[in-house]
Amino acid sequence: MLIVVPSLVSAVGVSFLLAAIFVNHQLLREIFLAVAVILIWLDLFITMTLIRRSLRNMDRRLRGIEADRDSGG
Repeated sequence: MLIVVPSLVSAVGVSFLLAAIFVNHQLLREIFLAVAVILIWLDLFITMTLIRRSLRNMDRRLRGIEADRDSGG
């Protein structure tokens, strides 16, 4: 479920980017382009946060397994 969130944010960002390309009004083009860039950057930060969280959880589990092994099980 967590991997779906960055994908949705990225998809909306790409949609705004496409809208910026096809819109024929300068002000709307700039607004759509700004929103697209923000959403695509947000996708990157959300993805990095989720990866960091997953790696911390794995590291915590490994430390628990190692502690059990070192204490004799």
